[in-house]
Amino acid sequence: MPQQSVAIVVFARTPVPGKAKTRLAAGVGPAAAAEFYRRCAQLIFHSAYRCASADALVFCSAAEDVPAMQHWLQHNSTPMPVHAQQQTPDLGLRMLAALTAAATGTYGNSGLALQEPPVCQSCGEGAADTAAQDYGGTAAATAAATAAATAAATAAPGPAGSVTQLQTCGPIHQQQAQHPGERELQQQCKGYSAVMVIGTDIPDLSAAVLDAAAAALATHDVVLGPARDGGFYLMGFRTAALLKPVVQSGQVFESVQWSTDSVLLRTMAGVQRLGLRLAPTDTLPILQDVDTLQDLQAWYTQTATQQQQQQQQQLHAEVADNGSKRGQHSGQDKVQQHRRLLLEHTCELLESH
Repeated sequence: MPQQSVAIVVFARTPVPGKAKTRLAAGVGPAAAAEFYRRCAQLIFHSAYRCASADALVFCSAAEDVPAMQHWLQHNSTPMPVHAQQQTPDLGLRMLAALTAAATGTYGNSGLALQEPPVCQSCGEGAADTAAQDYGGTAAATAAATAAATAAATAAPGPAGSVTQLQTCGPIHQQQAQHPGERELQQQCKGYSAVMVIGTDIPDLSAAVLDAAAAALATHDVVLGPARDGGFYLMGFRTAALLKPVVQSGQVFESVQWSTDSVLLRTMAGVQRLGLRLAPTDTLPILQDVDTLQDLQAWYTQTATQQQQQQQQQLHAEVADNGSKRGQHSGQDKVQQHRRLLLEHTCELLESH
């Protein structure tokens, strides 16, 4: 059996106060909510980017945010292709559209991630660096960078595509053909045998969980990652199942009422009703997504002790190994660093509220 190719579609938005994590903002304020989201998203970007069994692509919430998102990912050391989500209020249809685009490789040139891109006179790519030299610095810098990039983009907007509403424009995208790394990114645009979609508000969503989901899709049509609130944090399809007309029509979600505690059960029922092979419910762990202050408190309480134990175990292992691993900066080190910083930030945030 040939080895399957898997794509991870990461749904994300720029961490702008007042737009990011609005339900959490009701408890901690818009700026604090955006800052938590920025840190949580960066952790998940690293987990997805370093997943050994899949390629990662980011779908941001609006086409005008594509340049700003590219710069955020660049400064986070997770340069991934960026596309825009389909503009429909129906979350199920947005997920299906993004999954289909990734599965079939229906992208425009704007999906390429660049290293130190120049400013494009047509769409404004590169303008974010003018507003924030370190785009990954703070949510405030992010907001300034987003405003600069958006202003430049809206001054001379390029045409939009049909499914994912991708931006395309002239000079900068013609230069991409000579840019190192484009060949690898173009390979990601050939389509995949399986795809999955995740959000960016699940702090414990690790590369190991993504690997497990990819493995499940080798033998099942659909896999779901159960969230503690009754929803799901991950949904994956084999491409053959995803492209079936009954799935493309959205019937799998026809009885789902979003943002309720019945989302997972109703989605499972929809999958089974369509005759698709659903991976067992215990394939992936139950994880906590963070939508409210109560969610944040629950996640921190559960995770802080576990993190301390892991750090102690790691320290003991390094001592036993005569410190030979000190100074090494692997991908896993980077993920753990972001996770530790997120926990420290959350501790300070909860103490102030």
